[in-house]
Order: sequence, then C-alpha cells, then structure tokens
Amino acid sequence: MSLGGYMFEGRFCQKGSLTDVQWYHLLHATRVAAFMAANTRANAGWEYDMTGSSDGNIHCLDAVGNNYVTCFKNTAKGTYFALYTLCKATGTGTDSGSVQVTQIYGAIPSSSTSYYIGSNCCCFYSLSKSHIAYDTKPGSADTGKDLFPVGNTGCTLSGLGSGYTTVSNTIAGRTKCYFGFAIKGDDIVMLQDDTSVDVSYLCTSIASGSAFSSFVNANDTKGMFCLNTQYSNSTAASDYEYGGRNVTSNALTMQLCNVETYTGSKIRSASLGFTPLTYYSGNMQEYPFESIYVFNVPNSESNVYGKGTLKVDLMSVNLQNRSNHVVPTVYSTVAGGNYLTVRNITDSSFGYIFNRVNASSDLTVHVAIYCGWDASNPDITQESAWTEYTES
Repeated sequence: MSLGGYMFEGRFCQKGSLTDVQWYHLLHATRVAAFMAANTRANAGWEYDMTGSSDGNIHCLDAVGNNYVTCFKNTAKGTYFALYTLCKATGTGTDSGSVQVTQIYGAIPSSSTSYYIGSNCCCFYSLSKSHIAYDTKPGSADTGKDLFPVGNTGCTLSGLGSGYTTVSNTIAGRTKCYFGFAIKGDDIVMLQDDTSVDVSYLCTSIASGSAFSSFVNANDTKGMFCLNTQYSNSTAASDYEYGGRNVTSNALTMQLCNVETYTGSKIRSASLGFTPLTYYSGNMQEYPFESIYVFNVPNSESNVYGKGTLKVDLMSVNLQNRSNHVVPTVYSTVAGGNYLTVRNITDSSFGYIFNRVNASSDLTVHVAIYCGWDASNPDITQESAWTEYTES
C-alpha cells in the first residue's frame, strides 16, 4: 500500500430563514453531497443503495421530517455504509415525528462507567458487511449495524429511553454547519464542525470496511473498524455534539474504537496501542511513522485477546522527544501532505513513557496520531476548503 489517496470534499450549509424541518433536511442533504463529492473525486466505488425508497436517495424516517437516512454500497469492497441525521430520536417513544433507535451502551476507555452513546447527537453512521435497509430501525439489533455518532460521543448515563433528542445539544441546534469526507476505497474519514471552521471544535471520525494490514489470527477476515478520535467530557451530561473537540493529555485515549470479532460480525469495543520503535528530535528529516495495532478483542477460537495491525496509510503514530516541543498541531498535514494530524500531546507536563527493559530510566516522549490524507487536499482549517450547499 502507499500513502495518500484519501480525497477530501467539504460542504457547509446555513439555516437562514428555513423552518426546522427544512433545516434538518438540508443538514442531511449536505452530508450526502459531501460524501458523494469525495467519493467521485476518489473514484472510490460507492453508490446509492436506496432501491424502493419513496423519497429517493434521502429517505424520511418519520411522518413529519425530523429524521433522515441515506444508504450506500461499495460492491468492489463488499462494504455497506449509511448516513443518519436524527433530529428527534427516541429509545421507546412513539411520537409520529420521531424515530426509535438502539443506542450503543457500555464502558468507554476513559471510564469504568457504562454510558449510552449518542444521546446528545444528531449525526450518525452505520458500517456493515451486509446490506443496510433504509427502512430498518437505526442501530437495530442486526449484527454489524450499530449506530455510531460522528464526532463527539454525546454520552449520557440514562440514555434516551422514552424521551427525545434535545436538539439544542446537537449540531441541528446551530445555524451553520460543516461536513467533510476524505475517502479511499472503503476507508472513510469524517469531519464536522458548527458555526465556523475552528480547529478547537472540528471533530474527526474514521470508519473502514477493510482497515487491517494483518491479523493476529491468520484466518481472520473481519476487517471493519470504527473510531471517534475525540475524548468524552468528564461530565457526561455536557458531552454535546456541538461542543468542542475534547482532548486529553493522553493522546491514545480515543473513544468508540470498535472492530469486528473473529467469530462473528458484531462490532465491539477494542483498544489501540503501538510498539515504540523510534522517536525523533527536532524537525523531522525523515518520517518515522509507525503502525497502530488493535487489541483487547476476544477470540474464542484461540483464547487470545487480539485483533491485528491497522493499515499504515489509514492511521499511524510517531513520537517526539519531549524536550523539543515540535509535535505537529492538530489538523496540520505531514509526510508531504499524505497524513492529517488528528491527535497530539503538546503539554510539557505530560507524555508517553517509552519503557526500556535494559536501562535504569525511561524516556518520556510526546505522541502524535495521524489519519490518511492526500497532498492535493486543501487546508481544511480555511473557509475556502468548504463549499456552500443549498437546495434552492
């Protein structure tokens, strides 16, 4: 494999004088337009999978117009993907303007407490190796079709239950929103922001139907991978979709790292790690990027809790001597523009401990984590990288 080839397209939309229902439709349509533009630019092979929909490629999931879905398929990769914009979701409610969803529930890496994911969000996606029906309950119990939020996790302790999404906590409660995608085959990098392009708020999620370059078990073929690079707020109740790009001093604490298990298609939580092979000092003259591996995934066939190594063009990591403080800033590009920085440690008080087994002391280094990008992509921190989408 080679670096690069993750082609970006970004769109933004503005509410203006639109009604709420018109705004919700525009939000979803903007996301779909950005995805298909990136797909076209990358020649990635995605197409609509909406046969039978009475609404065409943007299907309304309720009787009012608050919730929408668009499904896609990539025949060459055998991967299916769906974008959901759910502005009145509920766990058990029956209001005609709502849609029932099944939330992810469980502990996230930063806490032993279990949370309901996505309660304060409206932008979601599903990834699967089987067909995703547009008229199926979002996040249904079907294996491999979990409902993942894009960007911030929006976690709460109680979940939606019989209540409904609080729009004011979501991007739908704003008046201007940005949606971008960088695509290479069935690797999808998703970016979103509200109000303005602000690197403190711009969020990144990664989904891939074939994310691994190698597996712990040689017979494993289950390659789906989903990751939110944001760190949830310490107070779950304030973990809003429109909130800032939450980070932590521990650059490897990322939320919703989920992969398929070897013996089934259900996506489940996992952990990320790497083996420190090198570090750099000062500005890099060479690029010592290293692969990230996924572990803590049970395999009932071998009783080994492992998964495999992510493709290095999809994600990578490197280490910088803490005394130099030249870790790339978030959303800057490196490796000739073929990587986008999505997490880092810059605080001199914190760092990753590079443990050495044959020395009396350890080396503390800063960490930077990257996702796939392309040198031809624009600078996404600039307004000029994003094109307005309208339905007029």
